[in-house]
Formats: sequence, C-alpha cells, structure tokens
Amino acid sequence: MEIHVLSFNINLLPVGNNPVGHQYKDQRLAEFLRRIDEFHVVALQEVFSTPFLAGWRCRKRHLIAEAQARGFLYIVDCPQPTFTDLITKRVRCCCC
Repeated sequence: MEIHVLSFNINLLPVGNNPVGHQYKDQRLAEFLRRIDEFHVVALQEVFSTPFLAGWRCRKRHLIAEAQARGFLYIVDCPQPTFTDLITKRVRCCCC
C-alpha cells in the first residue's frame, strides 16, 4: 500500500493582507481543494486565520471544514489568536 504525503506552503495570508503577488489566495485555495483527494496525509504551512472575521471569510476555517468533508478525520491546528495577540505579537505555535 502506498501512502501519498503532501507538505505544502499554501501561503494563505489573512484576509486584508494583500502584498504584491498575493492577490490569488481564493483561487489557490480552490485549486488546492480540487486536488486534496490525491493525498492521504497533508501538512500545510502558512494557513493563517482571520480572528476578527472568524465566522466569515476565514480561509483557514473554510479549509478545515472542506478537508473534514472530504474525509480527513484528524486535524492538528494551533489555537486561533485574538486580534490583540496579533497586534502584540504574542502568537507562537509548535505542532509536533
């Protein structure tokens, strides 16, 4: 049996953060979700949440919901920082 593993820097910056060259986040996420079924294990980097828009337009929350809907049963995720945490740079996470 083969296990297909993907480690990918998807570069999903928070909503509102649009430096030059990063304007295609929604398209990148949609294309990734079209291909996620090709893998058994997926390790993503730079999947940022948008704490002040947690229930609306948070790409991280959308990605997790879609992965679960496609059968990914186990998800390791850092706690979502508050807006204050982001401003004061108290955001740290290590998932092993």
